[in-house]
Amino acid sequence: MARSLQKISIVILLILSMLIAPLSSLAATQSTFQSFSLLSKSGGTLVFQWPSITGATALNIEQKVSGGDWTEAELDSGPLAPTDVTATITGLTAYTNYTFRLDIVGGQYEGYSNELVVAIAAIPVADLTFGDVGASQLELKWTAPENATNVIVQQSTNNSTWSNSIVATFLSSASSEAVVTGLVGNTKYYFRLYVVGGSNAGYSNVVTTTTGTEPNARRWR
Repeated sequence: MARSLQKISIVILLILSMLIAPLSSLAATQSTFQSFSLLSKSGGTLVFQWPSITGATALNIEQKVSGGDWTEAELDSGPLAPTDVTATITGLTAYTNYTFRLDIVGGQYEGYSNELVVAIAAIPVADLTFGDVGASQLELKWTAPENATNVIVQQSTNNSTWSNSIVATFLSSASSEAVVTGLVGNTKYYFRLYVVGGSNAGYSNVVTTTTGTEPNARRWR
């Protein structure tokens, strides 16, 4: 009787070991990818990076806002290739907290990566450009900022020391262009916007040009 019980125990142990072994092997080969990271952040533009993932057959980046559902992120370069190791996301909303993760298909790390929480603050104006440029005045254009309380044009001759520009007409918080006057001909200038309040608060991109040598009388009416 004792010998029979011993044989039964051995059989049970063998069966259990056969069931546990595959699970142990799976646990050893499947693990969470923890190397998804933020490489850079500039306004509403984020660049993510991760090391090459051996065996992956597809990659996606997913995002969500607080209390929202996961959705596939729209990447600047389109869908990711399995061999990609970086991705850029733009068009995010100011004053919003986002969570991102990498969705991995195939390979040792199949599943979701670690999650990254990124807070997007104000997104400064990034499309300041020139219109007409004359000797003593020039035109600047930009996309009107959202919910701003003030917009100021600033200028510099060395991209270091800045002063407020003289503009031909009053700038409102919703202005999208300005004519800067009082400039010196044949001089290199740098220009930027300073936006107060709203989603685009802060300094814009900097643009530079050299004023002309001919009078502006016929160009500016």
